[in-house]
Amino acid sequence: MLHKGVSLLVALHAHPTAFFEQLVDHSTGSGETFAQQYQVIDDYFQPGGSIIFYQGAESKSIACLEDSIVPVWSKELAALAISLEHRFFGASWPSNDSNFADRYETMTLENVMLDSVRFVDKIKNTTKGITQETPVKVVGSSYGGFLIPVIRLNYPETFYGAVAWASPIRCFGPDKANPDRFIWMDHVSNVYYDQSANAAKKIKNALHELDTKIANPATLPHTLASELSLCSAPTNHSEFRDLMSWLVGSYQDVTQYSLASALVFDDPDVLPNLIRQTEAASSTSTVLNAVIRTKAASGQNCTDYASAGAATSLVDIDSYGALLCKYYTQVGGAEISNSTIFPTSVTQSYEENFSLCPTAYNVSFTSMPTQAELQKKYRFTQADIEASQRILFPMGEWDPVGAIGPKPFNFAGTTKYTDRMASRAWVVNMMSHGEDSLAPVANEKPSVVHARQLELQSIKEWLNV
Repeated sequence: MLHKGVSLLVALHAHPTAFFEQLVDHSTGSGETFAQQYQVIDDYFQPGGSIIFYQGAESKSIACLEDSIVPVWSKELAALAISLEHRFFGASWPSNDSNFADRYETMTLENVMLDSVRFVDKIKNTTKGITQETPVKVVGSSYGGFLIPVIRLNYPETFYGAVAWASPIRCFGPDKANPDRFIWMDHVSNVYYDQSANAAKKIKNALHELDTKIANPATLPHTLASELSLCSAPTNHSEFRDLMSWLVGSYQDVTQYSLASALVFDDPDVLPNLIRQTEAASSTSTVLNAVIRTKAASGQNCTDYASAGAATSLVDIDSYGALLCKYYTQVGGAEISNSTIFPTSVTQSYEENFSLCPTAYNVSFTSMPTQAELQKKYRFTQADIEASQRILFPMGEWDPVGAIGPKPFNFAGTTKYTDRMASRAWVVNMMSHGEDSLAPVANEKPSVVHARQLELQSIKEWLNV
């Protein structure tokens, strides 16, 4: 079942936050500033230690360091832990103009990167025991995990090393010839096949049966809908299509957020349990009810498919839309190939997925960057990443976001595996979305514990400690 009002990123602050004057636009030289929120944990810092910088992302409130693995690593490394809230999120607003195009004019990747550079400079210039030579490791997850290699590769003089959790660096842009646009949902489908070929087949058959009946408005499956654990059943063709999209999204959420910390679903074993229930199901309705029940709010016996979600309520949608239109043109799970267990009718075109870009943000489809353009401009092609040093890309086996990270490289058995300064990308068994970035909890998957240990020991080697 789904928790209400619980965030992957936000909690009460055990350590206070503060604000500093950040430049509104780093490119103009106008000197205009806004108040940008940050957090510092210096409990374990010792002079001569390093800095761990957690890059803020798209959450409605500042990412709380205490909710992450960063304080644990800070204790191990005698490091200063710092985080910076992303511009236009939480309490950090360069503009509140009512016109979106004007409000988000300074929402550029260049400004986001330079916000972080300038913040690190401030910390180095104002913290006793820190010098200009103090090494900084930058870390972040999901969209933040996208920012991490980009920042490290474009500002290596500021950021000595990086850990990019669940880092999406493919599946971008309006280029319909880009085969990477299908990776996300291909991966979700494969997760179900890898867990149970029998369960995957049942899911495929149930979804396609429903899809076939929905295709003709004259044959809408009202009887089937009445058998589902829904608070209110769909009544017309449009509502049935919404239900189908929601079901496919729910299967995706289960793989992405099967977290031991139970921060999204009440059940920390939501994926294995869904597989087990699906294998035992004997009808289309019992197959679909298994995934529907995972989304029921705590204490509820039914699910409102029109409002239940996994993590979108944690995001400032307006600001996230701006960066999606302007530089983070992530296709995600919008497109579905013929090779998955999911009906292709759920596919959204690029124009549908980004329909607000020209209307709300004044960003035309023709001006939105392609994947090739982004990777070339900001130096994060696969070749750039493989040639880099000191960037770790741990990718969860169950996580579709990790699937659109770099292709695995420098893992065990490859030529550069023994080069301890070389960057590397590898798959962590049974891990979901950014799970290794979170604060440790009881009963964690051994593979996640091992991934964190590998990451920490790599950092120690980088620092020679």
